[in-house]
Amino acid sequence: MLGPPLDDVVDILRHAFPNGVPEEDTEAVLVVLSEGLSERNLALVVEEFTGISRYEVGQLTATALNNRRLDRAKVARVEEALRRKGWDPDED
Repeated sequence: MLGPPLDDVVDILRHAFPNGVPEEDTEAVLVVLSEGLSERNLALVVEEFTGISRYEVGQLTATALNNRRLDRAKVARVEEALRRKGWDPDED
């Protein structure tokens, strides 16, 4: 339990990806979530949802954000899937 509102983000992930995040979507998820969460909170949420250590999440996020070959259509698809489940990076 991370407490609100981080538990809400974990719930959004669980609803958007009930079978876990497919490996090919991991970078896109990190990029989308990085728009609404601090680095620390992003690491905590992803660690809670996936079991990947928060330290590794930090490294994976840095790589994803710097990946110039990241498929923007994939990022848009992941963002839409998360928005349909309640993700709003602009929400306070």
